Amino acid sequence: YPAPKGAEPKAAAPVVPQKEKEAPKPKRTPRKKIDVPSEEECMDIFAMIDMNGNGLLSLAELDKAVLATWPEFNNKSAIIRAYKATDTNSNGYVEEHEFMFFLQFLSYYNNLWDSFSDFDSDDDRRLSKEEFVAGAATLEEIENPEKAFDEMDANGGGLVLFDEFCTWMADKKYPAPKGAEPKAAAPVVPQKEKEAPKPKRTPRKKIDVPSEEECMDIFAMIDMNGNGLLSLAELDKAVLATWPEFNNKPAIMRAYKATDTNGNGFVEKNEFMFFLQ
Repeated sequence: YPAPKGAEPKAAAPVVPQKEKEAPKPKRTPRKKIDVPSEEECMDIFAMIDMNGNGLLSLAELDKAVLATWPEFNNKSAIIRAYKATDTNSNGYVEEHEFMFFLQFLSYYNNLWDSFSDFDSDDDRRLSKEEFVAGAATLEEIENPEKAFDEMDANGGGLVLFDEFCTWMADKKYPAPKGAEPKAAAPVVPQKEKEAPKPKRTPRKKIDVPSEEECMDIFAMIDMNGNGLLSLAELDKAVLATWPEFNNKPAIMRAYKATDTNGNGFVEKNEFMFFLQ
């Protein structure tokens, strides 16, 4: 489209190259902290969250509680890390006596997430060496950023994920909240060994796995809130109600972990048949 007659633009003045500006250093997000309630108050909050009164909180229950009570800490990555760090006996739940530690860990991992996010300039939830070195300048705790990155990047892939970042920071720089370390077990005094009789082999049990259509019907029945996700607590109840002879907590936990291949803490609709198998 030619310009109207007489409206030809004048020749642009030559552009004088400017001295390249240095990228601003990432700002450090102010640290957040949960004012952890007293032990008595923690017990009251725990009882309020523990809707079925079984003395155990699943990841789904903790997730809802954080959203309702501490919305500024509603960060899935940090919640999962806090949950895993608190669940020292690996039973898949946070118990009443562990709940105070969960709150401490939640604050702790949220602050690590804030640092990680500050470094992550392209928001892809992973850090390149360049991003980490640039961001680490804002943290006095990291003396040698390049060496720290290489230690975090154990597989040499050139990228660091949040889990790797947390593990390194926790081990090297930030001690876990005071009192949150599990106590060492008392030494076991060995008794005189008796020759145990050979155990009898228990007959194998098998669930007759329903058809895919029936699996979807059962899933919908268990998924009371209709979010398309089953927590460990929901699966536990379903097994007890539907297949009581398979009500074995360690086996349920192993099946749940084996099925949850994407690590989101839930069994999804397309995974449910594999859970039964």
